[in-house]
Amino acid sequence: MTGFTFPLGSKDVFVETDKVRKTKALAKAILRKIGKPDNAGYIDALLWNIRKAECEIHTLPDGRQYYEIHGDGFGGRGSFVDDGNTIIVKLS
Repeated sequence: MTGFTFPLGSKDVFVETDKVRKTKALAKAILRKIGKPDNAGYIDALLWNIRKAECEIHTLPDGRQYYEIHGDGFGGRGSFVDDGNTIIVKLS
């Protein structure tokens, strides 16, 4: 999956989208989708923290799955699929 990622408290959020630019319209759509106000302060904070990323689901030998979120110059984000510490948001 391709899209963007950002931290939300102690969780990682991955936004699956075909958009390629960080815009105010994208930020507003993300904020609405995650239930946050889409005012100027939240939009600016989101645009500051959001990074272009890819998310892959991998399976360990014991069958447990985890998200691997990575991008240009970073990696190691994501967690196990069943632990609730990674939020996947789909935007069309």
